[in-house]
Amino acid sequence: MEEILGRFKVFEKSINILGLINKSVDEKPSPRQPTTSLIEESEVFGRDGDKEAIVNLLLADDHEGRNKVSVIPIIGMGGIGKTTLAQLAYNDHAVEKHFNLKSWVCVSEEFDIIKMMCGTRIIMIGRK
Repeated sequence: MEEILGRFKVFEKSINILGLINKSVDEKPSPRQPTTSLIEESEVFGRDGDKEAIVNLLLADDHEGRNKVSVIPIIGMGGIGKTTLAQLAYNDHAVEKHFNLKSWVCVSEEFDIIKMMCGTRIIMIGRK
């Protein structure tokens, strides 16, 4: 037991010397910053096919001329480019021409419908 306590004391000294911070496993990671619809397209590679598929879904009308799509889920692990893909489709020229009104909404993990509705940014786009 004395030997184990001695090792823990050595670890404790090493932690202090290295300036390591003691963190609890229960702590949540820092919240992500809200996203915007702005993107630098010249920095995006290899998403053209995915973007075109989403744009085609957005622009598809039914036989009565109404838009067929109300929601397009973009699903995947964090960091693979879901937001980037949504930004590319949102900013597509054909999408801008097709819709009278566009809105970019950032929904965080701490979902609050009131905050989301208050924070909604609406961009008016006139048809030509």
